Amino acid sequence: MLTTAYRLLTVRQVADRFGVHPQTVYKLIRNGELAAVQPGGPGHSLRIEEAALEQWLFGAKRDGRPE
Repeated sequence: MLTTAYRLLTVRQVADRFGVHPQTVYKLIRNGELAAVQPGGPGHSLRIEEAALEQWLFGAKRDGRPE
């Protein structure tokens, strides 16, 4: 049984939250800087766990790269 509740965000939701273009979010994912999952398997939309987003955000250095 899953005991920890978490929220999955779309790429668009993450982009809107930070005021960036969705391609910027895809670039972070592609570069391995931001973790994403495909709940439906390969070929389905990417989702970002809110916890992974917070980890990336609070782990990022001033220059924007993760520690």
